[in-house]
Parts: sequence; C-alpha cells; structure tokens
Amino acid sequence: MELKNISYCLHGDEVDLAFGVIFGDEFLFINVTATNSKCASSVRLRILLEDVNDNSPVFEKNDFIIELNENSPPGHVVAHLTATDRDELDLNKLRYFVIDGLKATKKHAVHKLFQSHIRQRHTISRYFYENFLAADRWKFIVTYDEAWVYLTDCDRKRAIYYQKRVEKSRPIWLKECAESYPKGFMVACGISYEGKLKIRKVEINAKINSEYYQNNILEPIFLNDIPSIYGKQSNKVWFHHDNATSHTSSSTQAYLEDLRQRTGINTIPKNITPVKYPDLAPMDFCIFECLKRALGKRHPRTIEGLWKVVKEEWDLLSMTMIRKCLLS
Repeated sequence: MELKNISYCLHGDEVDLAFGVIFGDEFLFINVTATNSKCASSVRLRILLEDVNDNSPVFEKNDFIIELNENSPPGHVVAHLTATDRDELDLNKLRYFVIDGLKATKKHAVHKLFQSHIRQRHTISRYFYENFLAADRWKFIVTYDEAWVYLTDCDRKRAIYYQKRVEKSRPIWLKECAESYPKGFMVACGISYEGKLKIRKVEINAKINSEYYQNNILEPIFLNDIPSIYGKQSNKVWFHHDNATSHTSSSTQAYLEDLRQRTGINTIPKNITPVKYPDLAPMDFCIFECLKRALGKRHPRTIEGLWKVVKEEWDLLSMTMIRKCLLS
C-alpha cells in the first residue's frame, strides 16, 4: 500500500523544475528523492551525455570554381576539398562522393574584337538602338540572313549521353562520319515581329554575288514578302542584313535605293550596322539553331527530301518563340 504513496523529486543546478528540462554538457549530476508520508531517501545520479549526429558536414563555400587545362593528364589532382562536422562522432569519419558527375563547359569560338571594332560599338550601338529599336520600332525590323543546311543535320543522335551508375565508363568516344563533305545547300530567310519571310533555297551551283542577291533574294522580299506581312504599314519597315560583300556592294546599294522608291521600305545603312555583332543577329544566335534542332528529328535521305523537311520545319517555327528571340 505504501508504494502507491511514494513521490519523486529531482534536485540539482542542471534541472529546471518549471519546465522539466535538464541542462548540461558532458556529465550531469542529479539528486533524486523519493518520499512517502513518513520517510525519505535520496540517490545521486551521474549521467554521461553522448554526442548525437545532428549536424550536417559543411564545406568552406557553397560553390567552387576550378580552372583545368584541357591537356591535363589522367589522374591529375584538380582540387583538395575538405568539410567539417561539429559532431564528435563524425570526427575523421567523413566520406566524400561525386553525386551529379562532372560537368565540362566547352569554350566555343567567338568573334575577335579589335580596338576599332570596340570603338565602333561605342559610337554606333546607342544610335542603332535609339533609331531602330527603341519604343515599338523593333517591331518593324525585318532581319535576314543565310545559312547552310546539310543532310548530316538530320537524323542526329542526341548530343547528351546518359549513363547508368552501374554501367562502366566508355573508354573511347568516336564520331562516325560517312563522308568528308556533307551534302547540302544554302537557305535564305528572315523574321520579324509580325511574321516570317519565305525561306528560299540557293541553287547548289549558284554563288550569292550581288546580281544573284538582288534578283533572287531582295526583289521577292521587298515586292512580295514584306508587303504580305505588313500591308499598308510596309513604309515603316526597316530591312536588316549583315555586311557581306554581296550586301554592301555599290550595285546592291543602288538597287536597295531603287526598291525604297518603289515600295517605301527602307534598309538600315551599312555604316550603321556594327561589325562582328552576333548579339544583334537573332538569325545567327537563335533561329538557325532552332531550325537545325528540329531537322535533327527528321529523316530525309536525299537533297530533295532535305529541302522538303526544311520548308516544313520553317513553317512550324512558332511566332511565340520568334518574338521571345527578338526580345532577348
């Protein structure tokens, strides 16, 4: 009967009686007293606190940038990384793993800018923006360019290879090529905020000189394509092309002036267009890449088949994507 009337109490500096919380570092000393209606007895407890694994390892920084020469030999040490852990249980027991693999970024060839090019950009770029791009003017820019397409652009394997964790790494990567000179042709096309120019195939044996450019490219663009896109607002349009020789020759400049008088469509002067300007050429940095990416999923086997799928994929390029490209 006396067992039911026994009460217990904790005593000590490490005990918070109000909240029932025990404080301490490594060792705790607590007195426990048991009492009944007549007697009391005390005992001293010595408690050893063991470390709990409740802290994550931490590196010095969240991101490390490491530069590595491309000709570094196998087994070359690229960096020493060390993490720390506040838990004593993990002292000298940390293990390191590469989880997501290594990602290599390849440097691509870029335009080399000389001091003259840089000075020209400083003087021309602001003028170019204020007169041809500011406000809604960019919506009336029709930008044009040419590019080569090949049968090898089609039926392409994906450039990314996904390897299972249990699969051994391939010792050698080979790029198979059936012929040294792929079959293909050049296409001429352009875009604007309101629509796409008709894509045109340059004949395989033709050379885009001034005469060919004027008769086979410029004339149908100015007389047919742009009026069909802009209608009565065609006189607000500025035609943009790069500084290729056939574009800047004196005969082409005279022909463009003749087209302006006949159609009201202007051409951005060649001395206003910055040299080596991939950032101002959306056909280069976006459109042709999107077109060739789409061609990679097609399977033509002949030049005629290639031209057919090129026209189909050009027609499928969405205006939403093109407008995002022009805004970028």
